[in-house]
Amino acid sequence: MALLKEGSAASLRQAIAYTQPLVTPDKHWLWSVFEPLQTWASIQQGNLSLKPRLLASLQGHNSARHPLGTLIHALCVYWVQPDATTQLLYVLESFYTDLKASGYYWLAMEAAELLARLTPESTYA
Repeated sequence: MALLKEGSAASLRQAIAYTQPLVTPDKHWLWSVFEPLQTWASIQQGNLSLKPRLLASLQGHNSARHPLGTLIHALCVYWVQPDATTQLLYVLESFYTDLKASGYYWLAMEAAELLARLTPESTYA
């Protein structure tokens, strides 16, 4: 995360290299967190062809199995395309409700914060 925050070309390349062994599904238990972060870093380096893949893969994400990965994925989509409101709302509204009902309050509040940014007039704000 520190490399991504730094944002320089060298640090983004290094972040991509670090995450490479971790992004294959079922090879690492946190693959669902690292895969969207790696894609985001690649987009930041100019590989804009990955943008549609990042957006499309959010729809198929299994939020029940990987709630942290779903939140990170939604944040990456928001960072890449903040106007992807419809796609994000579709995923985040039910995600927020499920998290809250399951007692994952920290993740629920992070999802609510993103929902509030997407829909300022909503009850999440």
